[in-house]
Amino acid sequence: MRINFNPAEPQFETAANEYGEIWNLDGRKIVEVWQEKTGIEFEQKEIDAKVFEGVSRSRPFKLRASYPYEVKRSILIHELGHILIGDRDCNSSSLEVHKTLFLRLYDVLHDLYGDEYADSAVLWEKENLPKDIYFEAWEWALSFSKEERESKFNQRIER
Repeated sequence: MRINFNPAEPQFETAANEYGEIWNLDGRKIVEVWQEKTGIEFEQKEIDAKVFEGVSRSRPFKLRASYPYEVKRSILIHELGHILIGDRDCNSSSLEVHKTLFLRLYDVLHDLYGDEYADSAVLWEKENLPKDIYFEAWEWALSFSKEERESKFNQRIER
């Protein structure tokens, strides 16, 4: 898969290059781990990502420029999870969509970068993103064992 990181404005070029560096270093592995953890293959072979100053999102693919490098890495992985899972999880609220995503995101982060990184990424999201969604969704997802998360994920995406 190829991702083109395009700065929305010239001042975001450094941030776009940082996202590109993350992707060049770990992109293949990120794709492999997401596909392994979900049993779903990425349909898109090329994605255009706009790097700007605003809320990161998967559709259209936009990534916040001002995040620190390590947060850029976890947010890129988070948003790719939304792209991969797509509308398979359910036609429901953002809270329910994030519950489904988080059933696999923790294990993806863990397999890529270890316990400490996965735990710090979760803590950052719980403290810095809308608490009514992210805090509750993370608490719910992490209340289950690794095996239970996998089983619940499969149930939620109607396998």
